[in-house]
Amino acid sequence: MRVYKAIPSEVSSDITKSIGQKDVESVKILRKFHGSVLQTCSPRMVTGDGNCMYRAASLAVYGTQQHHLYLRPITAMELIQHTDVYDMASSTRLPALFSNPVSASPCRKLIEDACKPNAFSELAHIYALSAALGTPIQSYMPASGAVCFANPYTCLVVGRGVRGAAAAMFTLMWTMMSEPKHAVDFRPDHFSLLITRSGNMTDTVEIEHDEDKRISCNETSVSTEDGHEEQGCDRGDTTDNNIEADMNAR
Repeated sequence: MRVYKAIPSEVSSDITKSIGQKDVESVKILRKFHGSVLQTCSPRMVTGDGNCMYRAASLAVYGTQQHHLYLRPITAMELIQHTDVYDMASSTRLPALFSNPVSASPCRKLIEDACKPNAFSELAHIYALSAALGTPIQSYMPASGAVCFANPYTCLVVGRGVRGAAAAMFTLMWTMMSEPKHAVDFRPDHFSLLITRSGNMTDTVEIEHDEDKRISCNETSVSTEDGHEEQGCDRGDTTDNNIEADMNAR
């Protein structure tokens, strides 16, 4: 892609703080389950066509959704070139991915979905995208019930070859196309981009008890434990586990 000059230009972090339109349904979901996030963060709307994870990432990195057509193939190339990293049976598999309670699909399925426009995305694809972009990505799923257990989808995604100490470039929020009526109905089928509201002094979030899990949108503290289940977005097969989150500005 470098040969054909097909790499889009990134936008500055200042521009991304006010980019896109507000995702009204995600605002409703946050207000219902994790309202304090809205004090410093704003979910931004992307098209829900099966490409939403790549669209949200494109909006964050390039200021437009249209470069999802670039992010999907570089994610696929990462998976194809480094199949051992994404194969659970491999001795050189990515520890961060396979130590997470979320079950990744077989590598062949990951590649098929990454190569197919409008195909669903799961947590493993975010790890591959992180490696392709060379930056950590924050994955965030709001708490969705009164009984609060760990949510394994809220984690700092550090892909192959990426420095774990680096700050997340952006935050992907697991959400829904429409607000669920009850907490038990919260089954993410969509992604949105979660950005820091303009004027905030910092965009760093620390999660208590685990340095590898941060929300890259505002100053918060979130306590997490364990959970499990495979997750794909734009299809709604989510875990019933929740996380206890307490947003506090320093």
